[in-house]
Amino acid sequence: MPLCSAAHYIVGFVENAKDGTNADGHSVILWNPAIGINDNLTDIIGPLGNSHTNNIYMVDCELLTHGCAIGNTLTLKILNNGDNYISGEKNVSVNGYGYDIVGI
Repeated sequence: MPLCSAAHYIVGFVENAKDGTNADGHSVILWNPAIGINDNLTDIIGPLGNSHTNNIYMVDCELLTHGCAIGNTLTLKILNNGDNYISGEKNVSVNGYGYDIVGI
């Protein structure tokens, strides 16, 4: 039987800070709050991350230990790497299209 896999990407654009700090190189974290933040995925924003594109992140929520399903609410935020470039938390409801777009 051939190997079959699925992906459900959470993708988004992250604006640079108003003081000019570039979003690229910072990390975004994704988790399901119903499960807890210890089951999480991260991506580097920009060319060094999964998207290979400035100001974009891309996380496959199917890679969470408990996966993701249509209707799940997932939470994202930018991690503070010490330069205080941070964001508030953003929620996304997983849809049936195979991807969701969330700007941070």
